[in-house]
Parts: sequence; structure tokens; C-alpha cells
Amino acid sequence: MSASKPLAGCLLILLCWTGSLAADPFVGDFAAEFEGEEYQLSLRAAGGNQYEGAITIAGEPIPLVARRFGDQLRGQVGIGGDSFEFSAEISGDFLLLRDASGEIIRLLRE
Repeated sequence: MSASKPLAGCLLILLCWTGSLAADPFVGDFAAEFEGEEYQLSLRAAGGNQYEGAITIAGEPIPLVARRFGDQLRGQVGIGGDSFEFSAEISGDFLLLRDASGEIIRLLRE
């Protein structure tokens, strides 16, 4: 029975290690205050390297879609002709959201 304890310990370590590799850093909820407005961003995986979600600004949700390219997302927020391009990357507990003009909003993971 003592031989099964080391095996169980190894399996537990392996499960924890592989679970951390599977965690997607872009999936989740993020929040920030920017220029006096509250921002909340929610992202979920949509299959493959696709993401969807919404950014809520001052209580108004705006849909977004994105595609992952390595350690960066690129996508669009808005609907139809009122959509804008953005990119995002993870830096520690923050998602750095950059608009087409280069403005960056640091959103903290919730």
C-alpha cells in the first residue's frame, strides 16, 4: 500500500500541471476604470482560436469577437458599421486592451 501513495502523489502533480497548461489566459472576466468610466470585459472561447464576449462600458454591453495569434488577440468590438478593431495581450493579472490608435486600457482579472 505504501507504493500506491507515491503513485497517487505523482498523478496528482501531473493532473495539476496539465490543468494549468490547459487554462486559457484570455478566458474570463476583467474590469477597469478608464477616463472616469467603468469597463467590464468578459471573454469566452468559441472554438479553435476564436473568442467572443462583450465589453460593458457605463452599463452598456457591446459585443466583441476575436481571434488568437500566438500570445495576442485581434478582433472587433461593436456591430456592423459601428465596429472598431482592437488587440489584447496578457500581462500578469492584467489584460491590456489596445485600440487602433494605440490607446491602452489595463483591465484586471476578476
